[in-house]
Amino acid sequence: MNLEPSQNIGRHPDMISAEIGGEAIMMSIEKGAYFGLNPVATRIWDLLEQPKTIAELVQAITDEYDVSVEQAAADVQEFVADMIERGIAQLA
Repeated sequence: MNLEPSQNIGRHPDMISAEIGGEAIMMSIEKGAYFGLNPVATRIWDLLEQPKTIAELVQAITDEYDVSVEQAAADVQEFVADMIERGIAQLA
C-alpha cells in the first residue's frame, strides 16, 4: 500500500489499547486479536489519537528521534500501511 504524505490516518475505532512499560498493547474486539508495539510504534499510535497526515507523523518522529527524514518516511509509511492492513488504523 502506497500512502501519500497528505493522507490522513486515524485509529480504528474498534481497537482497545493500554500502555505497559512504554509499549502499547492493543486488542481488536472485532477480530479477537492482540497486538504489541515497540516504543517508536507506540509513539505513532499515541499521535494517532487524533487523525494525522503521514507528513505530520514523519515530522514528529524526526523531531523526537535521531533519524533522517528519508528513513522516518520509509519506516512510517511501512508501519502505517501494516496497521491499516491489520485493521488497527484506517484512512481518515
